[in-house]
Amino acid sequence: MKSVFFKQSDVPEVAELTWLLTTVTPMGLLERATSYKDKIAKGISPNHGCLLIRADAADILIYDSNIVPVGRDQKQHVEMTRDIAVKFNETYGQTFVIPEPGFARSRGAGD
Repeated sequence: MKSVFFKQSDVPEVAELTWLLTTVTPMGLLERATSYKDKIAKGISPNHGCLLIRADAADILIYDSNIVPVGRDQKQHVEMTRDIAVKFNETYGQTFVIPEPGFARSRGAGD
């Protein structure tokens, strides 16, 4: 197996895709994000950056990821990415793979 390491900032297409995805992402989806709701609950007025799609969706979709290894606390990011990809595909035709979250199995003693 071969691994390739690179800085995500060296891939300008990720930032470009992030911007494109914002054009099809409904506000209601963004307002359901945990980070947005946490700020509201703390009495903090969320800024525009909080509502923008993080590069998470672009990071996943640009590489045609079928399964995204995440912890259970990151499941919402993959679910939002799925919703965004479906909306994009419905609008512009089959473009993105619809990813699934992949959870690492807990290893017990002796594994």
